Amino acid sequence: MSLFQTKEWWNTRISGNEEFDDKHLLVANIDNNPQHQDRVVVGSFQGFLRIYAPKKRDFQIDDMIFEQNFNEPIIQVGCGYYSPNAGLLLLSVLFFKKLCIFECETTADQRINLKKTYVCNLPRNAYNMCQGNFGGSQKDQICVQSCDGLLMIIESDQVTAGVQLQEFLLPSPISYNSATDQIVLQNSSYEIEAYKISNIGAASNSNGTKKLLPDWTLNIGEQCLKLECVCRDHKVFDFIALTEEALFVITQTGQIRTQKRFDYPAANFYINEIPEKHAKAVLDPLSQQPLRVISLIITSFTHHLMIYEDFQLLWATKTDHVCHGVGVGTFDGQRGLLVGLNDEGWLNVSYLGTEPPLNQMDSFAPLPGQNLTINQISDMYEVAFQKINQLESKQPVKKADANETMNINIQVSAPIPAYDYVQDDEKYYKFENGSVKCVKVNVNLQYTGIKASDVIISLILPPNLEVPANKMPHSVQEIVNSYQYEFPIYVLKSFNPSASQVEILVSYHNSAPGKQANRDPRNSVGRIELPCGLQCHLAVPIKNANYKLNFNTSLPCENISEVFKDVVDKCTNKEECLQAPNTYTFEYSNGNYGTILCSKQGDKYRIQSSTFEGIYFIMLYFFQKIKKYQESKKNVADITFTEVVTFQDFFTVVDAHYLLRHKLLDSKDLLEKKATEFRTIQKRLLTRFKEKNPAPINNLDILMQKSFDDLIQLGNKYEKIQEQLNQVSNNLSITVKLILWLFKIRFNLSSETMYQLENAISSDITGDEEEIGWEEITNANVIYLLKVVMKKEMKETHLNIQKIDDFAKFKKNLTFVFDKISKGQLEKQ
Repeated sequence: MSLFQTKEWWNTRISGNEEFDDKHLLVANIDNNPQHQDRVVVGSFQGFLRIYAPKKRDFQIDDMIFEQNFNEPIIQVGCGYYSPNAGLLLLSVLFFKKLCIFECETTADQRINLKKTYVCNLPRNAYNMCQGNFGGSQKDQICVQSCDGLLMIIESDQVTAGVQLQEFLLPSPISYNSATDQIVLQNSSYEIEAYKISNIGAASNSNGTKKLLPDWTLNIGEQCLKLECVCRDHKVFDFIALTEEALFVITQTGQIRTQKRFDYPAANFYINEIPEKHAKAVLDPLSQQPLRVISLIITSFTHHLMIYEDFQLLWATKTDHVCHGVGVGTFDGQRGLLVGLNDEGWLNVSYLGTEPPLNQMDSFAPLPGQNLTINQISDMYEVAFQKINQLESKQPVKKADANETMNINIQVSAPIPAYDYVQDDEKYYKFENGSVKCVKVNVNLQYTGIKASDVIISLILPPNLEVPANKMPHSVQEIVNSYQYEFPIYVLKSFNPSASQVEILVSYHNSAPGKQANRDPRNSVGRIELPCGLQCHLAVPIKNANYKLNFNTSLPCENISEVFKDVVDKCTNKEECLQAPNTYTFEYSNGNYGTILCSKQGDKYRIQSSTFEGIYFIMLYFFQKIKKYQESKKNVADITFTEVVTFQDFFTVVDAHYLLRHKLLDSKDLLEKKATEFRTIQKRLLTRFKEKNPAPINNLDILMQKSFDDLIQLGNKYEKIQEQLNQVSNNLSITVKLILWLFKIRFNLSSETMYQLENAISSDITGDEEEIGWEEITNANVIYLLKVVMKKEMKETHLNIQKIDDFAKFKKNLTFVFDKISKGQLEKQ
């Protein structure tokens, strides 16, 4: 264990479903409090803005003094003196299409309210920003760089200047030098460029007649990750440029003052401002003048944090997470605390410290100058171990109570319009008015023990249902008594509905208090049935269909309007949908429909659909409703099916699934070959770029562009095949469930037989992107049933799963197994 460490002072997990980068962290006295205590401002790509006031303790809910969801991605947060009111620090929040400036006001309960000062709408999508006293102004102004290379100078709520960068491909870090009044950034040729603010304004006012040219350029040959300006002396500023493998110190005239190569991939850096009275000076080799030493905090993707002073390593330690965002602040009266934020939302405040050696046993140490034999040392160790065992026996391990449980109570609302902002709403099932249809699920967790820690709530859904990515899985640091969580469920309109049951899994650590407590991992499961109206709605009756199944009942047919009362009551056009009293048609989210018909004699049901797999959902839901309805009347009918089960439609889906699987594998191979070709051309171009006397490129740039276009085209084709395969896999799963259910009631199969059959011909479709998939696994299971289970002599007990050489034989074996099951041969075994 290293002596040099970072000691944890305060930490929290912001959210497990949001994304962050280095521009989302700000440490500043943003509320202008007289105690000069800093606050931690954190934005996210999911649109949440949070402000924390850390204290030396475990995280508590009142440490977060502000939270708001802006419902659009936050690109960067910053602060500056944007107001004519001197000394008033304001908060700047950059979105894609606007820049907002807020004043943070502290309330009586030590919370923060945001008062919007002004908003500036942007003509292009923003990428990042920098700020400064442009042109010697009395207040800070902001320069925003768009994703397509437009520099916009913003003062108050107006874009006062805007100019397009030349030969622009990708945006880069941006910084401002107040001494020379220059904006500094990197172009697509790995060159650092500097542009005067006056030239940007002149080029903006020339209506395109005057091109913006840089004052100086410097080629560093590497992609810049971060670019910052630092004061070295009176009116002498340097630029710190961080790349993946090096750090450059560049003068304000465009020369490399010094550089350092790293043995690790750098993630971020922070310039630690040293008070002038404590600052050291070094002699500059270029100007032969003393300059202030630069103090840097550098983080790496190897989970390390290093502190350098003039490139001399002062401190190195390992952190729990990669610090993408890093800062230094004053909290709770303690100065110089390190703040780190990773891309998954782990926010921590720490300080530098050393770890003294533990478990020192001075009483057993030899006296100075004393020479001990090996036997004497062994005796001393034996005595020490005896004392250790005596101490451990006096501290019994505390165990968690076995009766401590997590109870899950779930409530589901009726289908309602989505109450949150929905991205890509075109892929979801909607109401007639165009709003996205969803149900609101409320999970109430009741814990009977002392405390549950590291709680994770996850969800198992059918393929056609979806929960927003920032809602599931959901992490909770600890639950003492109870906890409530709410989330929506949406319906994808490109899939056939397959089930209405949802499983909610809660995993946690059940532990007793104390350092010697056992942390027992446990889990609980809750299930809930979603309303039928979420995935379908009543439609105008359709009596004709391509696929029909007839079922007999031992009791007269029930009144369907009573069975589906919850669906009928929410129907908006009852006159059209209920015009045929014995016919009910349900339209699914993907446009297919299922129809239920009752015979006039009153002892038969017919379920039909436009597709074979479309029968299953409404059939299963209907018979479940019938059973519950008849159980309430204490008179349950027997449902029988006497028709011949055909496999033509089943094999049609199997053929489509098998064909798409191999089509996807072929597309994947082509994509890998094209990616290898693109990387090879790229390496050749980079090699020639780094040579002192490069050879002609001989149209390599044209070849790389052609390879890149082919790569994008193949990628789009792969995604399209993958989307089709997901839909066909869902259809295959539904079809397998339907065939097995029909066989069960047709031949009155026992639960043991159904268990063997469901394991052999599974409805869980896996391995779609692998060479061994559902067909290969099912083929091995079917051969095992035919050769081992259905024969008296078990000669072979193990079969290898391998590729199918003859697909027609595979389908023939499937038919043979079903034929033997219909004759009861599996029941006899």
